Order: sequence, then C-alpha cells, then structure tokens
Amino acid sequence: MKLATRYLLFALGAALFAAPAFLGHSTRSLPERLFGPLASAAATIEWVRVDLALRQDQPELAYARAERALELAPSRADGWIFLARHFVYQRAALAREADPAARRRWVEAGLDLLARGERESAAAAELAYERGVVLSYLAWIAVESEAPAAERPDARDARTLFLAAAEAFERAAGLGHPGGASAAQAVRERAEDAGR
Repeated sequence: MKLATRYLLFALGAALFAAPAFLGHSTRSLPERLFGPLASAAATIEWVRVDLALRQDQPELAYARAERALELAPSRADGWIFLARHFVYQRAALAREADPAARRRWVEAGLDLLARGERESAAAAELAYERGVVLSYLAWIAVESEAPAAERPDARDARTLFLAAAEAFERAAGLGHPGGASAAQAVRERAEDAGR
C-alpha cells in the first residue's frame, strides 16, 4: 500500500474517531468528549489536590487547580458545589473575614460560580437547587441577624432573598430536580411571613 494511501486512511480513521467529540450539541466538555472517563478521573485527582492546597492554606493554588478540574469535567455538579460552598460558607464566614464588603464578594463569587455551572454542566438542576439553598441560608441570616444590612454577607432583605431562593428552586424543578417544587413552596411561604 502506498504511503499516501496509508496517510489518507489514517486521517479518515482519526476523523471518524474524533467526530463525535466535535459534532452534536453535547453538554460535555471537549476533554470529556475526547477522553471520556479519563477526564473525570483526572478531575477527581485535581479536586483532591484542591482540598490539599486548601488544608495547607494555599488558596490561590487551590483555585487554579479547581479551575483546571472544572475545565476537565464540567458536567459533574459536585465540583461546582464544593467550590461554591467553600466561597459562601468558609471564605465569607465572619470568623474568617471581618470586612463585610469582602464577605459579600465571596458570596457573590459562590453564586456566580453556581450560575456558571448551570450553564456549563449537565447537572444544571442540582446547581439551581444548590443556588436556592445558598439564597435560603442568606435569607435566614437576614431574619436571625441583629446586624445591620451593611454588615451581613448579603444586604438584601429576607423577603427578597427567600423569593430569589424560590425562583432558583422552581428552575431546579423545571430542570427535573425532585425536591425543587416543594422547596420553592416552602421558601415562598417564608417570604410571605418575612414580608409581614
């Protein structure tokens, strides 16, 4: 067989092999489509390294590794949720961050990350639901806290936050999350109570 024919057959085979990765409207990332389970395994290793960097108080390194993990396997919800929770519940904690403006930036970073995950992940329902959980948490802080709005991690009033949580839970229900509808109803009731 001539060398040119071999190259042609090789190129054709490579194109047929790679075609599913480039065609269609898959919600999976290019690394996931090209490498399948290997991309997910590589992302899992990166998440372990993220946790290690956080434990060693190296947040910049941890966030760089987290970004790499999200690029490798964005379709999984667990990474998005892990990092968003870290921003909202740890970095924005009063015990860790005294400056209210900085706490708000961390909360916004967590909410922005969940929104990005909804756009990029195949698990959008789980991420919308998690957004509802975070907003409900912020609403409870607004209800329970005696601190002025300027000191809280989110300056919106409890009713506004509960309504935003309800919207997120309803979006999760529309995307197929089994607990979305009941959670939306519960926080809407809380919004009514908070509005009185």
